[in-house]
Amino acid sequence: MEDGMSFPQDNDTRTWEVWLRKADAIDHLVRLREFAPTFDLAVGQQFVTFVDRTVVHVRGSATNLARSVEILGMIAELHAPKTTAAFFTDLDGKEQTEWVRELADRIVLPPANAPFVCLFDTGVSHPHPLLSKLADAADRHTYKPAWGLNDSDNHGTPMAGLACYGDLTGLLESANPVQATHRLESVKVIHKPDPHDPDLYGAVTQESTYRVEVIPDRQRVFCMAVTSTDGRARGKPSSWSAAVDSLASGAADEQRRLFILSAGNTDPAQRANYPYSNFTDSIHDPAQAWNAVTVGGYTDKTIVDAVQYPGWTPLAAQGDLSPSSCTATTWQARWPIKPDIVLEAGNMARNPAFAHRCTSARCSCAMVTAMFRGKRSRHLNRSRDSRLFGRRRRANVQTRELCPPKAEVVSSNLAGSAIWSYLFLILLAYSDTLPFGPNTGPNACIAPRVDIARIGGVRQA
Repeated sequence: MEDGMSFPQDNDTRTWEVWLRKADAIDHLVRLREFAPTFDLAVGQQFVTFVDRTVVHVRGSATNLARSVEILGMIAELHAPKTTAAFFTDLDGKEQTEWVRELADRIVLPPANAPFVCLFDTGVSHPHPLLSKLADAADRHTYKPAWGLNDSDNHGTPMAGLACYGDLTGLLESANPVQATHRLESVKVIHKPDPHDPDLYGAVTQESTYRVEVIPDRQRVFCMAVTSTDGRARGKPSSWSAAVDSLASGAADEQRRLFILSAGNTDPAQRANYPYSNFTDSIHDPAQAWNAVTVGGYTDKTIVDAVQYPGWTPLAAQGDLSPSSCTATTWQARWPIKPDIVLEAGNMARNPAFAHRCTSARCSCAMVTAMFRGKRSRHLNRSRDSRLFGRRRRANVQTRELCPPKAEVVSSNLAGSAIWSYLFLILLAYSDTLPFGPNTGPNACIAPRVDIARIGGVRQA
């Protein structure tokens, strides 16, 4: 094991990076796969071969690894792996389902007075075994009844998974109980077959807010990982951002609210020009709202699957601006400094054969739908070491964008996870400090004041 790390308890089930010896006449990897079921071990499908070693991930306890003299004889070294979601997404659908159900059994429900995340997106599909733990069917709403409640674009459900659990990789890898801190509400505000008039998004946001507040005795955080793709405002107020400002400040009803907004995703076709494309790709409407928290993204994710992507290199260095994060560098000084904070938003990898192009590697943020349905995420590779969002606050990154002149509203994938990183910090603070009571009056404000109420997520690429 690595220096400074204690060896795990004998019976703790965990994932190991196993370095197997090489022999001319024996394939130890084949033999390990043969022995594994007998000793309750799971061997990963991917492996890396060196001159004298073969490296593979194995899940099981130290006790089970030591039960066989044959297995002990194969092993040259044991390491703590840098776990990515690829370990789970490479499993077949049956195995993924078993992992999800095992995690569901370890979830400890939040207390009755726990705060709620109210998600404005494309709807949430309820039957998922992880989401149904924290999202009651009665707490799903839709702007138009004719749209139905279910996710019409496979975006709101993954966002709900992030809102509830964050990066699932570490939670799936662990065997410990998972204490949930909050519950989920949702309003379906986008249905692509029936798009809104662009001028109506402010009204849609206001109506959706009032609709969930019919249940008054809840502490809420409102989150929108959806934005306009039109970056022409460049910080200037719009009817949508003005509506968010009014709701957040309580100007109309003296009820302050915390709105966490997506800063918007950069144009994927321009990411090969990173970071200069980020500087000209402006934060999207309504994330210029003064009284909302706008979240941009940095990244610590620099692990690329060397087997599937040999020779590929991370686009952004560790700790740098995420390739997907829009900025406000082109805005005039009179407009707000955005994003308010930056959090983990993922990375991309560059193919050495096409140095002028940028193609995304696999996403290691294990979203709920991807895990349950057996679908692979295809965005970026994320390490276990930065799995929990919001462990640090980064300095504001002033960047600004010039997006294509479109008026449609889309949602965020790559940098969308950053919004949930900050959200968990807010929810933990609320759980510990805010009084529980009717959602009216000054004490009900989930955003204390204008200077604290800012966040941003990201639009879907």
